[in-house]
Amino acid sequence: MKRILCTVLMAAFLFTACSACKRSASENDAGYQKGNEDGSGSVEKDSAGSAVIRGSFTAMVRDVIPDYVSDDTTPRVAVVTLFQEEPFTVWVGEENGRKLKGGQMYTFELAETKVEGVKASEMEQAYLEPVTAISRYQLKIDSIRPAAEEEWGLECNWVSVEME
Repeated sequence: MKRILCTVLMAAFLFTACSACKRSASENDAGYQKGNEDGSGSVEKDSAGSAVIRGSFTAMVRDVIPDYVSDDTTPRVAVVTLFQEEPFTVWVGEENGRKLKGGQMYTFELAETKVEGVKASEMEQAYLEPVTAISRYQLKIDSIRPAAEEEWGLECNWVSVEME
């Protein structure tokens, strides 16, 4: 008797749970369709345009390593850390790679670069995080110099985006 009662209760519970899920999904679909029809949907298109990206950032060089693609001995890639951030890599080239020393702070000047496909939301920000800008737009390092003490910290990472 207990076994039959438990089976009936379990079946009723599953039936109720499945019908609630189905109703919730259909309500969400209706809201999604309504939002897209009147243009206020949650799927928002972010138009892209061209912009000029320039600036610099100050980072601690942790190590200088080979790029392992062209050869495995010449140091061309710097492992750097921004103030209170995780490490990332920057291609600095052979000449700059030989000059850098681990454990030192450097200011990396970015080459002014014209890029296409910059999202409108990024252009509104006016400034990008260096890690994002370098990886997304393949920015090149123009020059590297030892950082002055006043260049350390969060406010020294100025990668600006200007609409063209």
